[in-house]
Amino acid sequence: NMKKLDEEIEGIYRLYNSAWENNWGFTPMSRNEFHHMGRQLKQIAIPDIIIVAEYKGEVVGFSLALPDINQVLHKMNGRLLPFGLFRLLFGMKRIDRARSLVMGVLKEHRRKGVDALMTLRSRENAARININKADFGWILEDNEVTNNLMLAFGSHPYKKYRIYRDTF
Repeated sequence: NMKKLDEEIEGIYRLYNSAWENNWGFTPMSRNEFHHMGRQLKQIAIPDIIIVAEYKGEVVGFSLALPDINQVLHKMNGRLLPFGLFRLLFGMKRIDRARSLVMGVLKEHRRKGVDALMTLRSRENAARININKADFGWILEDNEVTNNLMLAFGSHPYKKYRIYRDTF
């Protein structure tokens, strides 16, 4: 609910640090950082593809997808003026791809289908607004639950990043 943005962000903030705390490389965010980022993302967010799952009034899951504005930005050749701003504003309506940035569920609500329901709802809502492709960003290779969920929805991995440790 964009009219209650600060309340929505606060509910998601409470979930964020606990849902992602065991992910490799995770760094917790302060409340101020999180609220600032939420307000910044409002500029390009489409509420229909941002899903918040609640149980008895408590936020238990969150999925953030944003329109892939790179589809428009690359046509601007790095120029906002004189016509780039118009290309950006009018190009937003032609974006047909989303970038799913984060998805998390509180530990005590995992393996209950919350992630699948959020993915399904996001996919249905995206189709209604003519977004028919998605990039699911960085999913850890050992995150079998999410990787299997994406495979079940017909996605496939197309790129892998790995980190190597020097043993000298």
